[in-house]
Amino acid sequence: TALYELVSAGAETTLVRNVDPLRYQAVPTSTAAANSEEWGLVKLRYKEPRGRKSQLLEQPIVH
Repeated sequence: TALYELVSAGAETTLVRNVDPLRYQAVPTSTAAANSEEWGLVKLRYKEPRGRKSQLLEQPIVH
């Protein structure tokens, strides 16, 4: 089973809490971030069928 939740940037909702700080964007955008090979980051949490604690997997998307 997979559950996804996509929320548009700037959308006002009470459903989103504890959002991670931005990884690829800052004000103003630095030259290092603009020249990065990463396009994004996929974060996935899963839990074993009888597990009590979820595991976090992170995989950068590179071009």
